[in-house]
Parts: sequence; structure tokens; C-alpha cells
Amino acid sequence: MITPHPICRSLSCLFITTCLLLAFSFSTRAFFPTNARSPLGVLGKTHQTITDEAITELDREFFGQQTGSMRDAIKEIWRANADVDDDQKTAAKHFDGESLPEGQARIIDLRESVILALQKNDGQGARIALGGVLHTIQDFYSHTNWVELGNTVPHPGLGRPGNALDRLAAAIRTCQDCIHRTFACNDCTRNLITTGLTSGYYGGEDPPFGVKPPGKCSHGGFTDTSAYRKEGINKDSSSCLIPGLGTISPHNFLHESGPLNVGSYRGSKNG
Repeated sequence: MITPHPICRSLSCLFITTCLLLAFSFSTRAFFPTNARSPLGVLGKTHQTITDEAITELDREFFGQQTGSMRDAIKEIWRANADVDDDQKTAAKHFDGESLPEGQARIIDLRESVILALQKNDGQGARIALGGVLHTIQDFYSHTNWVELGNTVPHPGLGRPGNALDRLAAAIRTCQDCIHRTFACNDCTRNLITTGLTSGYYGGEDPPFGVKPPGKCSHGGFTDTSAYRKEGINKDSSSCLIPGLGTISPHNFLHESGPLNVGSYRGSKNG
């Protein structure tokens, strides 16, 4: 028999706890959606891996062990997480193009969806909404410059009602080109030139986020038409390029940087 942690005796409480804790729990990645798309993990952690590991840790803390139904629930959550990447047009789902207010609103709305679904005893609806919100939270740390600004703890206002994430003015320059190298990774260690919170633009996303204003950052990678393969700030992969294709993650060196995990959140927050 599994004995729940005394402070959390219901499945609903576990889901809400998971949602709130995981909102601050990830290393800096938007990552590949599933392990199947990152063979043998050579491109780093995926949305699937990050979600699975974090919820498994919480299951073990609150329940002592995992059952088969718990594993099935986790699979449903990470699949809903990965499904968000089927939409590469809606910038707010990925915090692209300085869609900081819109991304924040999405997280807050989905958090409410999780809670409402649980109140209606709709476990599946809660898991699907949770997967969606975790994807956007993970992308925040991978697609913005939160870590590059020197932060080693999670953003205290991310996903919290009443806390605004403001967009920098269009005229504020945030990036310069990386140093180009023909047969190696471009040097993008100094391409950010702003002290404000920003994120990279990805060519072709919904207006106005899919068109990069002059002087702004690109997401980067060979699929990003705004970057011209020259620059970007995404940390989606531990590799800077894929031979034969081109650049993939200009800030790959920060793919797993910073103690952005459940442990650091618990150690830095009261209540």
C-alpha cells in the first residue's frame, strides 16, 4: 500500500503541486520534443525527459513509489507536452519573438485549466493542460536570455497571476551577429547586447512575432529564416550544429546550465 506524504493526500493536490513546482524546475531548454527525435540523447535532454524526470521525483517524494497507472499518467503528460511542438506558428507557446506577455498569459490560463479540470474530476483534461503548460515553461528558459542575464534561480514571477512579463520596445537592440566560422560552430558567446529580458524571433510565426525587427535576436538554427544561419540564442540542444544541415543551437553551451530544478526551487522559496 502506498502512503501519501502527509501534506498532500490526494491526486488533485499532487497535480497542483506538480504544476506549481515544475513551473520553476527546468534546466534551460525548449529541447527536442521526444527522445525518439534525439537519438541516444546525443542532442541533449528533451521535453519528454525533463517532464518524466521531474514528475517521477515528485511521485517518489509524495507516494514513495510509482504504480503502472502513474507511469501511464506521466506518459500522457509528456505526450501533451511534446504535441505543442506540432504548432510552430504560435509564438506564445514557445516564448518566441519577445512574446513575453502572451507567453505569461498562456501559462496562467493553462494553470487555471489544470485546476478547473481537477475540480471536475477530469484527470485526463488536467494532464493534457499540464503537459501544455510545462512545454511553455520549459521553452521560457531555453528561448529567452534569463540565464544569460546571470540568473541561477528560476524566474519568481513566471506563471504567477499579477506578475507581468514586459516586452522590450521595438527600438531596443538586443543582439548582434555571432562570429562566423566556416568549418566549426559560430562563436555566439557575446551576441547578446541587452540587459533586459528578451527572446529570439523565429521566422514565419504568427504576426507580429514572425518578423524580426532590426537589431533583435533570432531563435537560431538552420530552420529559422530570421537567422540566416548566423546568430541566435536558443539552448534547445547540447549541440551547436548538425553536420550537413547547419547550426541548431547557438547557445548550446548553456543547454543544461543553472540549478533550475525542483531542489533549488524548494530551497529558495518559503511557502
